[in-house]
Amino acid sequence: MIISAPENISDFLKSRDSFLIVKDKKTEFRVLDKDPRHISFDGSFKLMTISAKGIANLSNYYNQIGLLQVYYRFLGTQSIEDDIFLLHGSAAISNNGRTVLFGDSGRSIGKTLSSMELARLSSQYIADEFVFFDINSFEIFSDDNIPIHARQKTVDHFAKEHGMVITNEFFDKQELGWKFIKKAGLDLIVYVNFSEGKEGLEELSTDIAAKYAMVTLSAHLEKMLNPSLDRFQFDSQKDMVNMDNSQFEKARQKVIFDRLSSRLKDASLKIGHNIPSFELSVKTPCSVPLYIDTITSKNR
Repeated sequence: MIISAPENISDFLKSRDSFLIVKDKKTEFRVLDKDPRHISFDGSFKLMTISAKGIANLSNYYNQIGLLQVYYRFLGTQSIEDDIFLLHGSAAISNNGRTVLFGDSGRSIGKTLSSMELARLSSQYIADEFVFFDINSFEIFSDDNIPIHARQKTVDHFAKEHGMVITNEFFDKQELGWKFIKKAGLDLIVYVNFSEGKEGLEELSTDIAAKYAMVTLSAHLEKMLNPSLDRFQFDSQKDMVNMDNSQFEKARQKVIFDRLSSRLKDASLKIGHNIPSFELSVKTPCSVPLYIDTITSKNR
């Protein structure tokens, strides 16, 4: 892949392990340090452009986050042809050594919170939000410097329940003393819901597991095509020139999604049939590791 950007940004992105995922040298990721602030892609989806005045200032952590957010999503859409998918989820190692992905069912919440609860006990973390998955080896992997995004509820929970002080919205795993796990075979997927009602754990049928996996597989693509769906919106800052919302643009987005959807569907079916998947309802994140222990003790 070609990266056309200021030298420091080019070095920053090429240092990512995932840079090697995309082998098509005709694919280009372009970064412009100028106004107007925007994110765009061409009709063939082989060129992605992110533009903002001052973006080359990588001491600004939000510039790094904005760059990586768009960069990883672009890599994910390009690597589908090589059976590498970008999952919307958070992954960690449980206290008994199992690799757990907290995925996106479309209504599940608390992926970051749940993964941090596991890592609090095991001190082993993989990634938050951006997790790559090899559909042939059933391995997940990430880059070391994908930050954890701690929303206020996460900060408050860890301070109150565990006496852990998190001072930044985005922070590195090492700040909490956790070891980075670059690659591991995926043992199970859990979709978490927090509720004041009854707690419970349900193993999903292959059909439902595949349905949920499709959401986890396609969520980043959906957010790339429709940036307004994202909670952290680099493209909603001042001076943003919004992506064209015309009928032509919507039609172009549909063409792109349709082109990738068959591979996404095949991958979701394979996940549904091969990876144990569960839906978990809990009242507090502290309960998550206990239920994971229950799952793993039954699936040794």
